Amino acid sequence: MFELQVDELLARSRQECKRRTARIEASIQRVKSIIEGIPTQEAKPILEAEQRLKRLYGIRVPFPDPRPSKATKYTLAFSKPTVINVVGSYSRQTVMRVGETVSVDLAVTMPLSLFQEKDYLDYRYFHKRAYYLACLAGGIQSVKESGCAVQYAYQNDNQLQPILLGGGSKGKPILSKDYSSTQIVKVVLQLLSSRDLLTNPLLVHASGFNMPAVQGPMVFDGIRGINLLFKMSVWSYQMLRHEASVSVQTMNAVLSESFKSMFITRVDEPLIKFDNVLRLHLQDSFTSSKEIDGLDHKSRSCQHLYDVLTKGLSDRANLVYPWFSETVPWPTDSLPASEGRRETAHIGLILNAEQAYRIVDHGPPSEEKTAAAQYRQFWGEKSELRRFRDGTLSETLIWAQNSNETVIEQIVRYVIRRHCGQDVARGLHMIGNDFRSLLCDPGPVDPRSPLMSFFERLETDIRRLEGLPLQIRQITAADSNLRYASLTDATSESRGKQFMNVCVQFEGSARWPNDIAAVQRTKIAFLLKIGELLEESSTEGLTTRVGVENEGTQLVNVAFLDILYPQGAAFRLRIHHEHELSLLETARVGKDLGVRRHENVTLAAAAYKRNFTQSPLHTQAVRTLCTRFPLLSPSMRLMKKWRNSHLLSGHISDELVELLTIRIFVTPYPWQAPASLATAFLRTLTFISRWQWQTEPLIVDFNGSMRREDVERIGLRFEAWRKIDPAMNRVVMFAASNLDPDGITWTETGPVKVVAGRFTALAKAACYRASNQGFDIQAQGILALSIADYDFVLHLNPRFATSSRELTPKRPVFKNLQVHSVDRLSELDSDPVNLYLNELKYVFGTNILFFHDELGGSIIGGIWNPQTGSRRWKINVGYSMTPLIEPEQEGIAINKQGALNDIARLGGDMVYRVEVR
Repeated sequence: MFELQVDELLARSRQECKRRTARIEASIQRVKSIIEGIPTQEAKPILEAEQRLKRLYGIRVPFPDPRPSKATKYTLAFSKPTVINVVGSYSRQTVMRVGETVSVDLAVTMPLSLFQEKDYLDYRYFHKRAYYLACLAGGIQSVKESGCAVQYAYQNDNQLQPILLGGGSKGKPILSKDYSSTQIVKVVLQLLSSRDLLTNPLLVHASGFNMPAVQGPMVFDGIRGINLLFKMSVWSYQMLRHEASVSVQTMNAVLSESFKSMFITRVDEPLIKFDNVLRLHLQDSFTSSKEIDGLDHKSRSCQHLYDVLTKGLSDRANLVYPWFSETVPWPTDSLPASEGRRETAHIGLILNAEQAYRIVDHGPPSEEKTAAAQYRQFWGEKSELRRFRDGTLSETLIWAQNSNETVIEQIVRYVIRRHCGQDVARGLHMIGNDFRSLLCDPGPVDPRSPLMSFFERLETDIRRLEGLPLQIRQITAADSNLRYASLTDATSESRGKQFMNVCVQFEGSARWPNDIAAVQRTKIAFLLKIGELLEESSTEGLTTRVGVENEGTQLVNVAFLDILYPQGAAFRLRIHHEHELSLLETARVGKDLGVRRHENVTLAAAAYKRNFTQSPLHTQAVRTLCTRFPLLSPSMRLMKKWRNSHLLSGHISDELVELLTIRIFVTPYPWQAPASLATAFLRTLTFISRWQWQTEPLIVDFNGSMRREDVERIGLRFEAWRKIDPAMNRVVMFAASNLDPDGITWTETGPVKVVAGRFTALAKAACYRASNQGFDIQAQGILALSIADYDFVLHLNPRFATSSRELTPKRPVFKNLQVHSVDRLSELDSDPVNLYLNELKYVFGTNILFFHDELGGSIIGGIWNPQTGSRRWKINVGYSMTPLIEPEQEGIAINKQGALNDIARLGGDMVYRVEVR
């Protein structure tokens, strides 16, 4: 069987030599002839040579960084290559085909006359190589008969070695009569996505056709003499091409469900489809300054809006799509409802996330007089001439960075006001922009944030310590603040001191004890020594103190070191000892291990993996993704705010919310990755509402490294959990990634089934509300809390529940009590409401589910466990009982009133009202 599989694999991948060789050889000779016919370019200064290529071919030179400066003295030239050779696997007859593509490598040798003795200095060789490559690209593209479209790429991803990629289909049929329907769909989608019919029309049976000047896409049927796309606008064609490109990516992605994404999922909801949707109110009299023959006023308006916004946004937007609402039918004895009245236009923007939020735009250099004048004419007083560090003098646009408006909104408002009029600009509305107001800092992440600077400072301070028993191997962050995913500012003391979790790992040593309890005591000694050395080496009042956690057990970490900088940053340091897990694994397989002891050891091993292995890995991966996707950080924080607003913060972990949000960015299909906060938020809610967590695992690929085999293994692990635990009493949601294939690290401790069901139901309700409101969506309404489903609600005293509570206690009256107090309560990582909630869960957790917003909510919701309802009397029930006295009922039930009295009594002044529903 194995041999048959290998033979079939080779048959599908190996080149079909007899059928393809002649055509490949002809293509090689054609490209070689074109290269040899490229005219010589005499030596010119770098700037002049670069501008000449741009003028002749529209080609840019792929200079590696650092680019040559204006002060560079050497020149650039082009002459016929010395040798052109076929190299690589094709020359060795070992080439493999990928799909229908066969790659052939050509090596072009530059003549020695182009080089000088010292070209090894200052990247001169690489600059000359890049210029020569650009000349080759321009020469090939200038020959229309080449049938070859070229692109730049990097050889082995080395930016010093750009290469040309060329591909063409001249003489090769696009479709074969032997193709299946699926293959035909793939080929057509690839053609639509890769070929720009605006600049490279498709001519069918039209040899010798004299191409007219057209503004739209063209597929010309030579037999019938008609452009099949003559009714298609430029923006509609760009939308078609964009969707084809996304579909091709969907089919090729490992984690995408191609069929479902392409044929089942609705993708036409504007607020989810586009990154931004603009709404404009236009009069019938609104037209462009340039009339377009054959277009009505709506088409002329769309054309003008498309032209000015495409030019204004440039590479910030991948797509600008204007449209008007369809005219509703009207009676034959009346005029259309919109006649003589203002109409509403909408414009959808699909943004390029990498470019959308830059602050500075570089226009044409001052030397290009005509281009600079056109640039100033378009931008008016916004354009200013600036000189940069490299000596370049160019037209420049500067946009506000810390504005209430995004850069996109600033550009759109300016362009509309300048080119469409003040009246139109006054009615401009960016739909969904109010989602940004829900966050204190809704903008893209800043890698140089103060928190990251403090962490780097902490790492430096610890590594400089002398006198530690062991050398430090690594110091890793394990906190949402240190991965740009926290709703709160860790340097703010409005809610008490917020400690950021950090792990330190020492070099291995045989001196570590082999007893788990002794390991914990050794950690305390290490932490005391670190704290002592830090305070001794600090010159600015750094303070430390050792704290204790997980009292009553020696199986998990029992101590930490709090490090407080006077500037406000506070860290909680724990020691990661890698041998600790092996000790727990050994203890778990002990012969005389009881059931309770075995369960405790299992939970301890899971906590170790979560806190010391997965949390640092997760933090590093999320931090990296936040620099790759600028909107990921605010999107994760907004999703956490939505979770908290519905009182689910104690059940749905931060990491699970982050994974759900990250999936929308790394596996965005059937869309591209979102580039606005509202779109990312609504897409995440849409995914949660559709996620069948009972039968589907959540799989997130952080870096695109997962293979289909990895996905299959995770699927088998998920199925095994469902077989072991069909009632989902231990694991309800399964969330795996390439970093955590086990899938239960962030869900093993919650949510339970009823909470998971509520999580899904809330997401569905939010999506339903957004869909019904449409373009009138209100962000605050999505976060509105409903308490109708709770059995009872505890209303908390605002003095304790809000973030503005008094954090500085009164000085103790009696002198002997001062030793037990602290000067400032803000130096403690304590929240009275959360401490109260933890006590409620400890006492009543098996009988009541509690819900609360951990960041300062004013209520605690409660739901009785259904098992506490009516039942027959028995001993050792585990809670206070009361007999049922109703005639139609008999037996016992939980004493609800007694439990609520105890809950209120335990809260004291913190609870001012208990509402039973």
